[in-house]
Amino acid sequence: MQAFAGRKRWLHCAKNMRASAFIYLYRKLLLNDTEAAASLPMREVWNPNPVWQHFINQVTSAHANNLAKLAGPAQP
Repeated sequence: MQAFAGRKRWLHCAKNMRASAFIYLYRKLLLNDTEAAASLPMREVWNPNPVWQHFINQVTSAHANNLAKLAGPAQP
């Protein structure tokens, strides 16, 4: 999405469910929105089913692990 900064983007899903999960991840992980702000559009449409919640958790965990690797070892 950053490649289109300053331009309108259209993300589509027939019921806006799956699309809202990706928007949530983008807002939470890349824009650093609060949990409440990032999840609001998704929660207005649906509460992710177990399969999608697992996917969201996996992406969130992988993102946190990548950030930790970039930060390097903890300083005493």
